[in-house]
Amino acid sequence: MQPHRRFRSHSFCQSIGRFKSSRPVGEDGDKPDIYQTPTRRWLPLHPTQVRELENPDYVYEQVIRMLVRMAEYGLVHCDLNEFNLMVDEDENVTMIDFPQMVSVSHVNAKMYFERDAQCIRIYFARKFGVSEETGLMPLPVFEGASACLQTHP
Repeated sequence: MQPHRRFRSHSFCQSIGRFKSSRPVGEDGDKPDIYQTPTRRWLPLHPTQVRELENPDYVYEQVIRMLVRMAEYGLVHCDLNEFNLMVDEDENVTMIDFPQMVSVSHVNAKMYFERDAQCIRIYFARKFGVSEETGLMPLPVFEGASACLQTHP
């Protein structure tokens, strides 16, 4: 990873740490295949690492809620997909890879937000067979999420 990308990613991790206390940390600062925190082992959600989930609807809801919560804090991930999501053995989810993140006031923020949401929806529908008919949470609306901007100390 390039030094400026590593610094930017680290800065975003620190700033979003306010609302997500358990973030996976790579041993050498890069993106290893397996992350470990003192109490959890995290695996990337992509198909080579996680072949099935016990509760895919629950995992999907966690991801969508994170996407909305980040927008409420004024941020859009811009590259949210199965390669940037980590899951532990209890199916808790966290996200990684923040260098491309933008503010909700960015000219393309709505497009990035909707692309992130659609990417997650398509992945969970194809990989785990979840859909609105099986109780899949509907896609969030950018205007609703970004309108709830949180104020921070």
